Amino acid sequence: MAVSRATRRQFGSLGVVVAALVAAALVSSPSAVLDSIAGLSARPWRFVAVLAVLYVARPFLLWPVSALSVTVGFVLGTT
Repeated sequence: MAVSRATRRQFGSLGVVVAALVAAALVSSPSAVLDSIAGLSARPWRFVAVLAVLYVARPFLLWPVSALSVTVGFVLGTT
């Protein structure tokens, strides 16, 4: 049974989409982003701005609130 060209193209496209989603999950994982935010404790206004953007984007990224809350406590607790 031969697989049609359109089916192979669809499976190839699906593979590309899955690879892109995996890459995005690794790059935008809460731990990767929150580790980079911890360095902003020296610049409080920039920290507040980045935190506000992340709180707005949090529901779309499906991140838990606790991840951002722990980051705020960690950054502000060390200053």
